[in-house]
Amino acid sequence: MKNDRRITIAFTDGTDMQFEFPKQIDDPSKIVTALRGTLKEQLLVIEVEGAMYTIPYNNVKYIRVSPCPDKLPETAITGARLKE
Repeated sequence: MKNDRRITIAFTDGTDMQFEFPKQIDDPSKIVTALRGTLKEQLLVIEVEGAMYTIPYNNVKYIRVSPCPDKLPETAITGARLKE
């Protein structure tokens, strides 16, 4: 579906989990506020097929979301390329 999003959570132990979900926020002006609120929490909470996953941020190396949200915090670096 056009509005589906994908998230990959890479953990500090080298494993990862991938999820697909529908677009959560339609109003771009609310995306940054929601992102900041999510990052202030100690846990990432994801509902998956009627089950709740709680993922402590201290176990997370990074989170990749695609496609990129329509609006990012003002401090975000944009236009970057991943180098390996």
